[in-house]
Amino acid sequence: MSGTSHDEPRDDNSIARVLAGLSSKYRRLVIEFFMNTAEETISLTELAEYVRSEQSDDGAASLREIKIQLHHRTLPKLAANGVVDYDARSTTVRYRGDSTLEEIQEYLSTRDV
Repeated sequence: MSGTSHDEPRDDNSIARVLAGLSSKYRRLVIEFFMNTAEETISLTELAEYVRSEQSDDGAASLREIKIQLHHRTLPKLAANGVVDYDARSTTVRYRGDSTLEEIQEYLSTRDV
């Protein structure tokens, strides 16, 4: 058989990392924000405002609740996967990017997932 990409073993850790990165609505919104802007660094507050603006009014979380969620769960998870650098002391987020994550996020965003 030829050495096509179909013959190559998949990196299960990489696949798991991408799926984990996109499993949360807030993580998808963070990635979507950076995909759709020229910004590479943003404050936690500005990011929370974006997340809030993307939520429907029905049952939408307060800005404070969103900031807490981003600070304690969303951003640490994305940082652990190498997608962002999050400085909790200065509350700044720097996007590092991930082309695979972005490609799948773009696909998901067209499906309103």
